[in-house]
Amino acid sequence: MTTVSRFAAVLVPALLAAPLAWSQGAGQDAPWGDSAQIQHQHGVDYVNGGVGLNARARIAHVREDFPLKMVFSTPSGNYLVADHVSIRHEGEQVLAIDDVGPMLLVKLEPGTYRVRATYEGRTQERDVRVGAQPRTVYWRFPSA
Repeated sequence: MTTVSRFAAVLVPALLAAPLAWSQGAGQDAPWGDSAQIQHQHGVDYVNGGVGLNARARIAHVREDFPLKMVFSTPSGNYLVADHVSIRHEGEQVLAIDDVGPMLLVKLEPGTYRVRATYEGRTQERDVRVGAQPRTVYWRFPSA
């Protein structure tokens, strides 16, 4: 067996076992600490964050519980933090938060929502349909 084969024989099982070992400790001190925690506003659960590996790990861990994910970036894909995001449903505001992103998970009932996002004085608005399947909406703001 070559040195590369021996190395692969040791490394691959270790990499495959790492997520299992990590998830077993999740009930204790989660590896993401206090970043990207579930928050509540007007009866709506949301997770705001995604800066850093720990926050992205937390978002990935809870993603399936949130039917809407929004990602804020420049056209080239660099993440950014939006100044403000508001979500309305049937004329009523259901969520309004500042300093949003680069990722936002929102637990909403199925329906059509009007989402407004502002970054560096520019506002984008769109209707977002939330259904039974998780959906990701990408917001791309040009650089100033």
